[in-house]
Amino acid sequence: MKILFIAFLTTLFCHGAEKKNEAHYQKAWAAKHGGKVEVRMPDDTRCDVVTKTHAVEVDWAYKWQEAVGQSLWYSYQSNLKPGIVLILRTEKDRKYLLKLNSLIDGKKLDIKVWVIDPK
Repeated sequence: MKILFIAFLTTLFCHGAEKKNEAHYQKAWAAKHGGKVEVRMPDDTRCDVVTKTHAVEVDWAYKWQEAVGQSLWYSYQSNLKPGIVLILRTEKDRKYLLKLNSLIDGKKLDIKVWVIDPK
């Protein structure tokens, strides 16, 4: 029984250490693209990443709808182009990317999309 408990704790801590939160991806993407993280907008909201050209929302794939609204709002607030960094965790998350791209194409929205696939 002790061995099972130790194995359980080891598994729990090992897998917990592998999980990355949204802020991790924000910082990594911003560093790679020369952006600033958590930039305060005129209305006191915070945009996840601002580059020279884009106001970018970084979000999990399943929150793609929220990302659309936030990227457009931050774009409006900053007078920059809207952008979304979509974080895929599994292959099943690709359905959200498809939905996002379908909306952008179908409504001819000028939103740039980047994908993080942390495999």
